Amino acid sequence: MRILVTGAAGYIGTVLVERLLRGNHQVVALDSFRHGVPSLSALASNGGLIIERTDARKWEKVGTWATWADVVVPLAGLVGVEECRRDSVAATTTNEGAIVTLCKYLAPEKRIVFPNTNSGYGMSGEAVCTEESELRPISLYGVTKCSAEKLIVARGNYTVFRLATVFGMSPRMRWDLMVNNFVWRAVKDRAIVLFQPQFRRNFIHVHDVARAFERAIVDEEFNNQVFNLGLDEANLTKRELADRVQCAVGGAFAITEAQHMEDPDKRDYFVSNEKIAKAGFRPIHSLEEGIEELVKGARQWP
Repeated sequence: MRILVTGAAGYIGTVLVERLLRGNHQVVALDSFRHGVPSLSALASNGGLIIERTDARKWEKVGTWATWADVVVPLAGLVGVEECRRDSVAATTTNEGAIVTLCKYLAPEKRIVFPNTNSGYGMSGEAVCTEESELRPISLYGVTKCSAEKLIVARGNYTVFRLATVFGMSPRMRWDLMVNNFVWRAVKDRAIVLFQPQFRRNFIHVHDVARAFERAIVDEEFNNQVFNLGLDEANLTKRELADRVQCAVGGAFAITEAQHMEDPDKRDYFVSNEKIAKAGFRPIHSLEEGIEELVKGARQWP
């Protein structure tokens, strides 16, 4: 199958592209490479891969490859509360604006497999969030991603994944994601200060994200569906996550709770992943395995 991936040199994109190539798909990887990391270089010898440096907002380039592709995976975007806050214009024009253009010009027979974030659930309290729950994003990041999901669903011929917070090692590594960051602090700083430690998140390994995207690409039963994608056993408070990391590093990790300080990212929710399990997909990487992997990765990092 012919697949166009924008943001292909990013944290998820690099893992996904490698998996798709192993599945003998033809892949065009578009990325601005603004992060300055040649994260696809190890795949450059693969004859099934074309790599192009371009901005996902430039339809004159994206459109050429979108016409060629059977499936488009628009991963390009500014990810996270802080990154979107630092550049709200780029966040809006990339996370949402590029999707407006994609939905406007992409031929109806072309499928879109899209990553939303389950941060769109906002602050649900004790309620369990399913795919039928109201989306109430509380950050620019969540707002732009949920607006893009709405456009894609209205267009049709799609699969949307509402991703839990992703963890694990990647050729384009991000140490700012919560599990990754907690491990980094445990290994490098031996200490962490938790703001609003009772806030709950859900988590998923980056390789399971890639597996789910490939499944959606090849399995028609995933078409025109929205799925939460996370680990049911990893609906954890920040304190619970820190405790698990502390256990993994042998206890040499001081955890301090700042009860009167606020986290800029105020998400707090419990997510059900039952729907995707019933569709026949289950993650195979546990949180504990991911933490162990990250500890090994962080120890070799400068």
